[in-house]
Amino acid sequence: MLAMFRCQPVRPHDDTVEEVTCTHASIATQVTSTLHCPEKARLQSMVDSFVKKAVRGCPCAHIDNQTGDRTEALYRIDRSLRRFTLVAKDDGRVIAESPIEGIQDIYVLDDGEDCLPPEVRHQVKPHERKSVLMVVHGQSQNRRRSLAKQSASCFCIVEESRERRDVFLETMKVFSIYAQHSPVSPAVSPCRQNHVSP
Repeated sequence: MLAMFRCQPVRPHDDTVEEVTCTHASIATQVTSTLHCPEKARLQSMVDSFVKKAVRGCPCAHIDNQTGDRTEALYRIDRSLRRFTLVAKDDGRVIAESPIEGIQDIYVLDDGEDCLPPEVRHQVKPHERKSVLMVVHGQSQNRRRSLAKQSASCFCIVEESRERRDVFLETMKVFSIYAQHSPVSPAVSPCRQNHVSP
């Protein structure tokens, strides 16, 4: 799936990478403990690869929800695997950040055109339609808000391919399952599919 990130290669004697690997391996192991061996191995490998790259920063494009402005960006996950941060590639300013457990939903255009703000849909190039996604985050339990009101708690990114988008979705779902320690009452979404909540 999402194996072709343009990130720095892992150094074989990097203690930080080994520490991160141990932490996220326990996440994958706990989440996949009920899966059959081939699926479990695939998921653990995917999470391992994703985390090694995401702690260093993975390239994407950010499209502003309100203006449609495009910024080359990097998304990162901190070494404790608890915080997601999106930063501008050129000046390092923080565009968005959220605790991973605060990520409520992730929508793609396949879920319906109305799931992404029109400013974003109009800026997405035809070849990017399968790689754009909107991450909804924050503590609000009201998922039925209009997209205009939701813009303060969501951001849109474009991955380099559909495969990378799919790995991002699946890995965030693994992290979300792991991070859930208190049940949240399900809310009805205006879109057909929720890619994060189990």
